[in-house]
Amino acid sequence: MEAHIVHLSDLHFKNDAENRKRLEYLLDDLKRLRTSGPIYTAFTGDLVNSGDNQSDYEHLFELLIGPLTELGHEVLTVPGNHDIQRSTTSEEFTDGYLQDTGSSYLFGDHDDIYPPDKVERQNPLANYMELEELLGPYDQHSYYGYSKTKGSISFVGMNSTWLSRSRSENESDRGKLRIEPFVLEKLAKSLPPTNLKIALLHHPLDWLEEHTRSAVTKLLTQHFDIALFGHVHTNDASKLSQGHSDCLYMQSPPLRANWSKGTNGYSIIRANVIEKRFEVEYRSYSASRRLFVAGEDFAKNGRSYPRPEDGKFYRERPSEDSLLMRYRDADSFDYTAWYRENIRAKSKKQTDFSIPKVRALPANQDDKWLQPAQLISETVKNSIRDQFYIAPPDSGLTTAAFVTFKTLSENFDESGRVAAFFDAREHKIDRASILREVSRTLLVRYTHAEIETLALKGSLSVIVDGLSLSAPEQFNLFRDVAEKYFPSVRFLYFISTERRGPVHSGSFSPKLDATHDEIYDFVELDVSDIREMVSARRQGTGEAFINGVVSQVVESFRQMDEPIFASSVAVVVETLSQDPEFKPLNKARLLERYVECLLGRFNIEDVQEGAFASSDKIDLLSFIARSMLENDIQGIDENKWSSLTSSYSEQYLIDLPSGLLDEFIEKGILTVYNKSITFRGDYLFSFFVARQMKADPTFAGNVTTGEALFKYHKEIAFYGDLEGTDTRSVLNTLHDAVDSLEAVLDDNYQDNGISLSEEWLNTCAEQAQHGGEHTDFVRAADDLGGVEPTPEKADRFDNQELSRVQRRRGVAERLEVKEAEARLLVSMKLYALLLKNSLQVPGPEKLRHIAKLYQAAEVWVGFLCANREDIVSKPIVLAGGVRIINMGAILDPDKSAREFKYNAPNALSRILSDALRNPQLSTALRRLMPNLSPMGSLFARDALLDLPNEDNRKSYVESIVAEEDINLATASLKTLRVKFLASGRSKEQRDNIEGILLSLQKHKSISGTVSFDSLKKARLLRDMKENAKLKKGNL
Repeated sequence: MEAHIVHLSDLHFKNDAENRKRLEYLLDDLKRLRTSGPIYTAFTGDLVNSGDNQSDYEHLFELLIGPLTELGHEVLTVPGNHDIQRSTTSEEFTDGYLQDTGSSYLFGDHDDIYPPDKVERQNPLANYMELEELLGPYDQHSYYGYSKTKGSISFVGMNSTWLSRSRSENESDRGKLRIEPFVLEKLAKSLPPTNLKIALLHHPLDWLEEHTRSAVTKLLTQHFDIALFGHVHTNDASKLSQGHSDCLYMQSPPLRANWSKGTNGYSIIRANVIEKRFEVEYRSYSASRRLFVAGEDFAKNGRSYPRPEDGKFYRERPSEDSLLMRYRDADSFDYTAWYRENIRAKSKKQTDFSIPKVRALPANQDDKWLQPAQLISETVKNSIRDQFYIAPPDSGLTTAAFVTFKTLSENFDESGRVAAFFDAREHKIDRASILREVSRTLLVRYTHAEIETLALKGSLSVIVDGLSLSAPEQFNLFRDVAEKYFPSVRFLYFISTERRGPVHSGSFSPKLDATHDEIYDFVELDVSDIREMVSARRQGTGEAFINGVVSQVVESFRQMDEPIFASSVAVVVETLSQDPEFKPLNKARLLERYVECLLGRFNIEDVQEGAFASSDKIDLLSFIARSMLENDIQGIDENKWSSLTSSYSEQYLIDLPSGLLDEFIEKGILTVYNKSITFRGDYLFSFFVARQMKADPTFAGNVTTGEALFKYHKEIAFYGDLEGTDTRSVLNTLHDAVDSLEAVLDDNYQDNGISLSEEWLNTCAEQAQHGGEHTDFVRAADDLGGVEPTPEKADRFDNQELSRVQRRRGVAERLEVKEAEARLLVSMKLYALLLKNSLQVPGPEKLRHIAKLYQAAEVWVGFLCANREDIVSKPIVLAGGVRIINMGAILDPDKSAREFKYNAPNALSRILSDALRNPQLSTALRRLMPNLSPMGSLFARDALLDLPNEDNRKSYVESIVAEEDINLATASLKTLRVKFLASGRSKEQRDNIEGILLSLQKHKSISGTVSFDSLKKARLLRDMKENAKLKKGNL
């Protein structure tokens, strides 16, 4: 990669006709500079003739710096002694700081670097600093210096002139200036270690005061490749560029001394960033010709090489610039055509790709959580090293590889490297194959010899897809070939964690080391990322609509165990957009549409006559899943796959297309896990088994009766979700099972002197001895009144909800639940899930089942209370085959114990209300609630809270007002507060809860404790903000 640094210095600009014309000539000369790489303009001081004239900086920006920026230059400046406002300087100021040899004035009460105290009152660089700040942002910036990294080049600009002042005629600043070593070291150590590092300063080092001069010299030598400076007006070529150990000191001619030929000019440094070789071109101003010419007074033919090795490098160099210029001057690229030709992907659509986020993998795995998530488009641009991106194959890995290819191609001017692509899954790994694929996938055509030149000179980046960590010998082979034949090429690897085919045994391990290699893994998206994706796909719609879609997507991922990568979010959004009226009420219906979308339901090919369509593929996968369940296995090898597909083909007398296994793996339905082909997620396996249950009543009967009920409960839940499934017999089976389990548990605990039906009351009685029940109620009500739901709070709540979903890979072994307590919990969850879709069950039966569910739930709350001493004091408790997690036992043990009587019923109520969330159950819940026990009423209230409508709201208010148990009333208020906080993105739910609160205002028992005035004001303010956004969007 090449870059050009235009080095300007000592312009001494004054706003007069002659100076303005000369800047025009300078700009004309710089416009001739055409290069494939980035251009940086470094201005090393004395920008104007007098820093006291603020308007000179404004004119300089208008005439030179602004136009340079428009030409694509990255402009950097440091101040010179002429940039000082000498009217504000004094001997007292400068000498006082020179006497502080320890630079103690740098530090205040914290780690920020302070400007000098007196500068804060009257800054002698105030006019200049306005310009410097305008040219930001900087990575780090203070009064004494700054750092800025752009791609593979890093700059540090140091203020060498802050102690300059007006002096007598025979006195100068020499030996009385200071560059702060502490600041320089801090900035230098923050730079990427492999970058080309350039220091900018105005004064040569022999102008610095003796105390810090050696430290600055040492730091420049240790950390920088080049130090650029000005100040000394000379045309002696021997003084303009001098090698000093590992750091080159380069001075630019002055742009304006007396403006005569040979005296005034500037330099252009051509830098090979990889090899760190430099060529300097000098330009001189010819007053007679009114233009800049080759600086022959500075060097032969106006060019020089700082070191012999620089001259050798450029004399032997082929015409790399012309190759890169051809790329830069090419017509706009058709990325859609390139994508369709080169990318293996789920869809050939190339629009609206989401940019995934990645996180650096540190050498110490314990520090992983400290690493920030970054867009992959940023990580690929901010490094010149090889990079390794590791993720599951269904995470959108190949799409991310394309996004990277497109990002690098679009940012060619910054990187100076052309981008190519290599699919290691499709092609042999050797030097010839890599060169052939590079030639084929480049956006501009080059000959074989030209590609070798680009590779040799480090002007090529290759994105590598199709490698896998489970095939380390293939991965290691590619790295060996790359290191041997392409040492200067930058490779960006997209590596799958899994692959199809046998895993070779032996001592192979991937040649990856987090200490030395730049490794990243993909980060799952949070709600704010989901909103960005939805907004990009729904441009022109209002905020309320986008928030509604976001809520639908979040709800979808709450119901699916699908990893939340950009690829899976894109499919969910596409699924919802293809069927806008679809509401994901249950996993099975959502999953059916999701899988159909993955398999091409909305492609025209899917409806062609004779096509093996998405529905046919789902039937085949269901057949495979059933076979695995019947044989009690979690995966199959490729031979078994071939056998099963042959059996399916024979059974249904159909011809299966080739490549199905590859398609299913590529699209993330199947995967390779523990060396076997299996379903990518446990929930996918359950879904496909459930479809077979619906198709075969005998098979369904075997899975839903006897001990199978406690082994295949996941599959039974999906079975109940499938549209049109008659679950009456399963509900009756569950009713009897729950009834039996209640009796078993009652007997078991009675034998130990414990009555589960009384344990919650006993818990409340124990707490009542310490008082505080009324205080808890008042506090819960007061907290509720102070809630202000916002989309941000809703996002935090939903992020917590999404983090609770276990998103495991592969199929878990189905084990029979043994303990009665665990069986009761499994039965209740399954019971609620089946009840959710029991729309065709007659009313009396439906009421009987819901009542039994809530009765069993009270027994289970009693079981929790029976184990309360352990639960409130230990973060993890295993009781009755159930693992109970209570982090409050660590964070606040006293609060954990005090609020256990609320948390025990609320924890189970939350599980049941989530499972029962179907508006069609509202009538049954309202009808049943007056006949329930007080705790049963709490469960029903919470279920109605998730089903917003006027009748449910009225029933909820009547129930909570009539509640005589203050502890249950407090528990309900706590749940209401949580739901209110989570409603910030859903206007329907927010209005529903606000309606409840306004209704409660009419009842003195509660209204006296809730700040309804503040609630009304918060609602009014929010509505005003939303109306303002709506008006702005309509303009």
